Amino acid sequence: MGIPGINSILFQPMTLTTARWKGETAPSPQLVQLFDEADLAIELEHIEEAKDVLNKIARHEKQPSQEMRMLHRYGNLLTNMNAQTNMNTLNQAYEYYDMALDVAEDHNDIDSQIELTWLTGLMRYGDLRFQEALAHYQEALDLWHERAKQLAHPSIEPEVKLRADIGVQYWSIGEFDEAQGTLARALVIAMNRRREHRSNDLCREIASALWTLILVFRSQSDMLDGDANYLRTALRRAKTATQLFKSVSTPDVNMARFYVQVAEVYLDLAELHLQRGSHSAARQMRHEGFMLATQASEFLSPTNDTAAKLLAELTLVRHSIQGQSTRAAVKTMRDIEAWLTSIEQTAADIRDHLVSAKAATVRAEWLLSFGDAAMARQALMLALQGFNQGGMGMATRAQRLLRRITLQGA
Repeated sequence: MGIPGINSILFQPMTLTTARWKGETAPSPQLVQLFDEADLAIELEHIEEAKDVLNKIARHEKQPSQEMRMLHRYGNLLTNMNAQTNMNTLNQAYEYYDMALDVAEDHNDIDSQIELTWLTGLMRYGDLRFQEALAHYQEALDLWHERAKQLAHPSIEPEVKLRADIGVQYWSIGEFDEAQGTLARALVIAMNRRREHRSNDLCREIASALWTLILVFRSQSDMLDGDANYLRTALRRAKTATQLFKSVSTPDVNMARFYVQVAEVYLDLAELHLQRGSHSAARQMRHEGFMLATQASEFLSPTNDTAAKLLAELTLVRHSIQGQSTRAAVKTMRDIEAWLTSIEQTAADIRDHLVSAKAATVRAEWLLSFGDAAMARQALMLALQGFNQGGMGMATRAQRLLRRITLQGA
């Protein structure tokens, strides 16, 4: 589903690219060419071509570093296959990374151990096994600290990236204070680098960490049944993250997804203003959320990211719900119902249980808007079943609405 950050690979140790270990002979020009062809085919997601090239490499005589590179590429290939076909190939990818890691450990190549351990964590995160992902990321961070001691001027990017990834895992399992502390530490390390000396990669990692921190603040607000301080802090962080994203890249799918998350924060604030009778402030927050969600939807429209499109639409549906009253025109209510039903059907068609759970949460909000607490409760129970598969960080909104129903005695 791509929640929440940008998984750029910062670790590119030479042994996973072109270098060889001490005592090894140079690879043949033919083998070098095959690795180049495999990398290009994997990057272009030409699955069958990549398979054929890797099978040729497997039949070639290889040095240990080349064997590790081949296993690494097989893992990358299976990861791409999983993303393209929804086949359960992540376990196979994990096995290849694990075999490559064994080779790297046997030859004391710490740089490759860091990347492969991180990749293993990424696979576990993709497979929604957050505790295992957390353990792998922490192991990779420990390896990086060991490696940094050997370097005269170690880069800060790997530590920022790994701490940010650890923060994602804490958010996913509902450890929000731990997530906030870990992300804050990553940001302190990154921000200590003078602005003019920050690489584009570091700027992206700062923005990604801020993105996750926004999600953490929103979850913490939900746990308190709405907290304006957390939400306003989230919006301040969003402003910084937006500036960083724009400084290093043109608008892309990740930025559109980010806009959807920020739009949700604006709608959360609008909800609080409505509860307090501050209708003018609520209209302003709703407008800001609408503009961001609309920008995201328009950008995503020509892309193939169906899940992201649905997330943007759900935010727009939520905006429409907030603007209704129990006396809303029947036609408008029917339009919202048809819109929401269409989103639910598409989410079911693509078998994205997290989008389905998000849709069920919005449906509950829709049902509550005209007083059907019993049906809203059913929708929220379905939502929580879906979110339980994807981590507690995504479930806090549904939990908050369920508590509201319970307190009202429905």
